[in-house]
Amino acid sequence: MFKKITAMLLMVMVLFTVMATMTVSAEGDNYVKIQCFAAQSDAKGEDLEVYFKNTATGEEITIYIRGGETKDFTDIAVGEYEFVKCNIYNNPNVVFELASSQRMFEVKENENSYYTFRLANTYTELQEGALEEYKEQEQLEILYVVACLAIIALFIVWLVFAIMGRKNYRKKMIARLLLHLMLSSIGFLVALAATSADPENFMIWLVGAGFPYGIFLTSYFGYKRDESRGYYVVRENESAGSFVTRWALILAFSALLGIIALPIVLIIDIVKICKAGKEDMKYA
Repeated sequence: MFKKITAMLLMVMVLFTVMATMTVSAEGDNYVKIQCFAAQSDAKGEDLEVYFKNTATGEEITIYIRGGETKDFTDIAVGEYEFVKCNIYNNPNVVFELASSQRMFEVKENENSYYTFRLANTYTELQEGALEEYKEQEQLEILYVVACLAIIALFIVWLVFAIMGRKNYRKKMIARLLLHLMLSSIGFLVALAATSADPENFMIWLVGAGFPYGIFLTSYFGYKRDESRGYYVVRENESAGSFVTRWALILAFSALLGIIALPIVLIIDIVKICKAGKEDMKYA
């Protein structure tokens, strides 16, 4: 049995190697190495979009390369190409002029091609403030990544304390505080992204942070009292107008009550942690 499994694994490895070799060979038919010189340029280290035009067909192609690096391409069709323009990735209003004299390169069938170009030292703004807008967007993306990582970290720490809190009251209260902080952070991040982190919308950020508690406090709007079937039941056969009105009220009250509830909830959590005994406490 062991020999059969070993033989099968070896066969799979051989097939995989053959297929990989065939793929490399196929991709290597029109192999193009493109080098972007940007040692003294503001483009150094930036993600760039470089446009070339096929002189025969007029078709434009776009390659993505980092300023100052060399990159291999295997998807450029045979033909002669001319440099058209270069701009920062996803920002066509910040462009770099070509500083080198070589504007053309040719891709031949079953031959390797090489093209090197040098970019000007400074950028050109086709629209005033385009670079500043790009930098702000770049900082926002970093902020979102850091915020998401912080939320993930909060979730992991909350999970640990929630598990330990099964037999320890203080840890249970800490887990509760962490859960509330995580919910507030998610709401805050959503509001931050919705407003593009504009400081003038700070109140909206606070609304987002308190929104989870506001939704909880207004959740009863989704039910109606029915003595025959239970104290509260889900609303059924509701008209569209009533549904829209009810949800408009839910959102409005959630925003208002959330801002008020946010500090109260966190203060109560902290007080409960402080009042909890240092020793382990078992509870139902």
